[in-house]
Amino acid sequence: MEILILKLTEHLSGRGVPTDMAELTARAIGVVVLLFLAWAANFLTKRVILRAVLGLVRRTSIQWDDALEEAGVFTRLSHVVPALVIRVFGEGVLGPSPTAAQWLDNAVSIYLLVIALGVFCAALNAGRVVLERSKAGARMPLKGFVQAVKLAGFVVAGIFIMSVLFGRTPVYFLSSLGALTAVLLLIFRDAILGFVAGIQIPVNQLVQVGDWIG
Repeated sequence: MEILILKLTEHLSGRGVPTDMAELTARAIGVVVLLFLAWAANFLTKRVILRAVLGLVRRTSIQWDDALEEAGVFTRLSHVVPALVIRVFGEGVLGPSPTAAQWLDNAVSIYLLVIALGVFCAALNAGRVVLERSKAGARMPLKGFVQAVKLAGFVVAGIFIMSVLFGRTPVYFLSSLGALTAVLLLIFRDAILGFVAGIQIPVNQLVQVGDWIG
């Protein structure tokens, strides 16, 4: 992509366009081309590769892959492809500027983290559906478990996103999270205990249908 930008800059300079304006125009055109390549990659992934994967999934007798399809795991995974295209060719379009390269890397990293979070949540939904169809899973409060794990996933993803934005390691935010967690535990102690009790009662079968509660 960098070679294309140089060729286009030379072509515009040869036609009398000032060098600075020629380079700026060439990079603007490069951004448009890059966005088109990302769109084409996304289109190709969804129309060809994703269709082939979904066709294979529907022909199998396994339940879990059908649950993954219904939860949209494969569709969300397809969004990784345009992000990779932008990461590979973006630096050549924006030029050797460290600021531009850092901005591009941060934007793509945050986008990939959001995609990973979406895939994680969809996979949890698929796992809940599969377990609910089993005899053992039908008696478990899977919805509460899934919501708790999703909440933990959102917290972890938020920490990584903040580490990307502020240029600090996730350990820095984890150390701050420890003190915040202690405060939240004190404030929402009753709600947390009620949530835990709501999980323990059906799991341990402490109460059955027909029991008398005094």
